[in-house]
Amino acid sequence: MFEFTEEHEPLVREVREMAENVVKPRTKEIEENDEFPVDMANRFFKEGYLQKRVLRKIWNGKELVRIRLKLKGALMRTAIVPASIL
Repeated sequence: MFEFTEEHEPLVREVREMAENVVKPRTKEIEENDEFPVDMANRFFKEGYLQKRVLRKIWNGKELVRIRLKLKGALMRTAIVPASIL
């Protein structure tokens, strides 16, 4: 099992706090709507918690964007969204 080092503890605390205060209160809403939480992701990018790799592609005449979210190199989620929402 992976264990964090003492060096990682401040980041682990910050991420746990963010999950409790930002993600958890909206979990039900996000699951019910089955929508990617763009506003939440943008906040995490801005605050440096997430990195993104964006690949743009035209499919059936629409520009789509595949976003891979990473937290310090670990893949968290991949989403394909219309480019117009970014």
